[in-house]
Amino acid sequence: MGRLEWLIALRYLHGNSQTQLFSLSNRLCIFFLSVIVALMVTAIAIFTGFQLRLNELLLSAGTHISMEKKNGTAIRSFEVALEEIREDPELSRMVSAAYGAISLNALLELPDRFESKTVMGIPADDEELRTGQLKHVPHLIHYDARYLQRFNQENTVLVGRLLARDNKWEVGDRIAIIIPGSDMTGPDGPDIDRTVFRIAGFFRSGFNDFDQNLLYFSLPTGQRLLRNRTAVTDLIVQVRNLSDLQRVKSRVQEYLPENPYSFNIYTIMDLYGNFIAAMQLEKTLITIVLGLLLLAGVVGIWVTVTILVRQKRRSIGILRAMGIPVDSIILIFTVHAMLTGLIAAALGTMLGVFFSSSLDGIIKILEALANGVCSYAGCGPVQIMPDNIYYFDHLPVRIETDFLLMISLVLLFLSGLAGYFPSRRAALENPVETIRNL
Repeated sequence: MGRLEWLIALRYLHGNSQTQLFSLSNRLCIFFLSVIVALMVTAIAIFTGFQLRLNELLLSAGTHISMEKKNGTAIRSFEVALEEIREDPELSRMVSAAYGAISLNALLELPDRFESKTVMGIPADDEELRTGQLKHVPHLIHYDARYLQRFNQENTVLVGRLLARDNKWEVGDRIAIIIPGSDMTGPDGPDIDRTVFRIAGFFRSGFNDFDQNLLYFSLPTGQRLLRNRTAVTDLIVQVRNLSDLQRVKSRVQEYLPENPYSFNIYTIMDLYGNFIAAMQLEKTLITIVLGLLLLAGVVGIWVTVTILVRQKRRSIGILRAMGIPVDSIILIFTVHAMLTGLIAAALGTMLGVFFSSSLDGIIKILEALANGVCSYAGCGPVQIMPDNIYYFDHLPVRIETDFLLMISLVLLFLSGLAGYFPSRRAALENPVETIRNL
């Protein structure tokens, strides 16, 4: 492309005034396309952030595969099954940990109510307790080393940061948990035990469903409370990659210590797979809707170039009469359209990146303003991202450079098409007839 085509294309971007950078139609196209690109970048960054953050949290804090007896009884001789799972060459590449645990539905006794929680008894060796780096518990953000080192000997418990914050608990406080006892089929109904635990520390996974509803005590503590020091209720398998869940699930069934049909086998995707699928569907629908809006913006470029071509028919005829080839005429207006799309893509991308990066702070400001108004109006607290729906304690955003580049190239290509067809039609007209009729 020669210098002449560039100069003419750039000149056509200007308005009627010498001081006007863009014509009115160009400004409207750039504004509309910039807003659409910014919305698309922000929406995709949010949904991508949600998906990646959820996968990270499920991988680091979730119980990936859990196997329990259908009748709720204890699993015996589980050590042999776990050893076989660890020594399997195929599983060793996909499995990061395999251990026995105790999982119980319990009631947390609070001053004015009871809340249903899940308590898990997990194994922890002395080195883990000394360093505070427990393999099977999310990251401990605060703990008392004295209580943690007695984790296997005494009734101590680890609770989620959100649960502790909601109840104003401190490390060292005592809480009462009502758990099912060892005899679930007695003549007077299930055996229920009320046990007082001391809080040894707080963990934080970043996943509200875990931080509010899970409590951890040691496996020996759970076995002592169930009066069975050699059994567990669950076999837990952790994978290195969530994409291997189904393969590992099928493989570990071969090593179950008893009849495989007497076990229920759950994966983390059985619990949260629908949520992940819903986010993917929403991401796809949002992309389609914004893509249609983007096409509408490209139609605006086509209209702009068509109007410009009609306004410049005399200039086109003169250029053709001067010997400017048809390809150069087409190139001038195609470049004009592509420059419009490129400017819009650049502005929209910058706006979208800025808005995405600042969105968490913007949401907090809006919540504070809304709650300030509600404090005077007497309405309830406003929460833009409810914890019980979105699970996360902050808005996860992930901006992918590949997507920014892709949307810029797509817009550039569509803008070029929008400019090509009207310019081609004008360039093929007879220059003599064009000049004579204007």
